[in-house]
Amino acid sequence: MSDEQSSAVIERAPARATRPQSRRVFEDVCKQIRQDVTLGKLRSGDKLPSERDMAEQLGVSRAAVREALRALEASGVLEFRKGVYGGAFIRDMSSTGVTMSISDMLSLGNLSLDNLTETRTCLLSFAVRMACERATEEDLAAIEASLEQVDRATDMNSRIAGIGAFYTLIAAAAHNGVLQILIEAVTLIATDLLTKLRPQTVGEGLSQRRQPIVNAIRARDTDTAVHLMEVHLGQLHAYVDAHGGAKVLQSK
Repeated sequence: MSDEQSSAVIERAPARATRPQSRRVFEDVCKQIRQDVTLGKLRSGDKLPSERDMAEQLGVSRAAVREALRALEASGVLEFRKGVYGGAFIRDMSSTGVTMSISDMLSLGNLSLDNLTETRTCLLSFAVRMACERATEEDLAAIEASLEQVDRATDMNSRIAGIGAFYTLIAAAAHNGVLQILIEAVTLIATDLLTKLRPQTVGEGLSQRRQPIVNAIRARDTDTAVHLMEVHLGQLHAYVDAHGGAKVLQSK
């Protein structure tokens, strides 16, 4: 990381500048860090200055900086690392923040299992449509390998990991980064739910049930592929709902 990158957050304000404090001053700090990320002055993996340095340069309290950093961590922009070389770092682009937000809303009862399934169905139906146009042979081979992983798995955790991979690899085959992040987010929640439910039959017969989806994508048969995915997700929803999935979601 260059000196220019590491000082991006603090270069706009003169040293020891002062300005009126307010309960929401931390939002200004958040805004500035987000702006630096948007402009490319801060990139994935860059380490932010210390709380003290940021507070001095921005003319705000350390408490305001600390609150801003925690808010950015909660939203998935930052991650904190421990140790001698630890600190606040710009997180790699991922679905973590989206997953946390949706998961929190589900736990609070503001979202339902029906909401989750409807969203997954919309996202994955669109991903399948895009995959029919854009998927490469490597994409299709990876999706099929995920099916084989579940069939070969000898423990529940490996099976569930393979199930999650099936959906995220279809998202990858759509070659749309935003869509991939959203699908990864809802898939993490769905696989976490399966882990908690631990149904005895999860993963059994996976290839037989999902291979037709892959075949339709390979054949570039969009209508069939989308229909098969929607039917599959509807069946999965009914199974999870029958096993108390809604209650588990809100008890996380």
